[in-house]
Amino acid sequence: MERTELIEEIIRRVTEKLNQLDQPAPEEQPSDQRPGLLILTQAHGTQCHQLLESQAVGKRWKVTCALEREYRVELSEYEAVVLGDLSCAALGLIASGVESCGYTRLAIQTILSRKKVYILEEGVELYRYRETAPKGYYKMLRDKLSFLESNGAILRGREDLERILTGEKSPAKAPAPECSGEKEKRLSKRVLTERDLIEAEKEGFGAVRVDQGCIITALAKDSAVSRGIRILKDQS
Repeated sequence: MERTELIEEIIRRVTEKLNQLDQPAPEEQPSDQRPGLLILTQAHGTQCHQLLESQAVGKRWKVTCALEREYRVELSEYEAVVLGDLSCAALGLIASGVESCGYTRLAIQTILSRKKVYILEEGVELYRYRETAPKGYYKMLRDKLSFLESNGAILRGREDLERILTGEKSPAKAPAPECSGEKEKRLSKRVLTERDLIEAEKEGFGAVRVDQGCIITALAKDSAVSRGIRILKDQS
């Protein structure tokens, strides 16, 4: 290579390097800081899809459907789990700690990990048999649902659950009118059970008042309705 050609080649390479240095560094994509929300269901139901497709929920949560991933998910990536399509069979297995499939396995691991777990009320199969099931059998399954609630599961309807997930305040409700001569019993408990309602009825109370954070079991709610007792919560 001639001396002149060598000099020109050196100048060309130096120029290329200088041009590269002048190029702006590629911008880093901001990491997704939204917490993970896992929809855990056995079938694609309407209620679960409404949560998956909710723009308001998507703004605050990175939502994943476990069924679409064939339950191959890592729970450590999720802050909360929504349990939908809860069949009677799955309810019994989860309450007993029996992992029979990907659905029950993830549900049990969620509870054991003490993560936030919400049960979608519209997906609880047991409620379909409220009027037809033998009382003893219905109570047995309701006790299992109450057991999950007493261990941290939160039972909510879809609209109420969406408000919780988006941080939206529930619409103000007008206070229920006081019944004439109604006696009110005050209980400071973490969990309100059916037994508390039975005792309140025996003592002649028409209402039971609890703290704002008190967990009201599903069986307690049914018992209150059947006994005509109102459950009142203190305002936070």
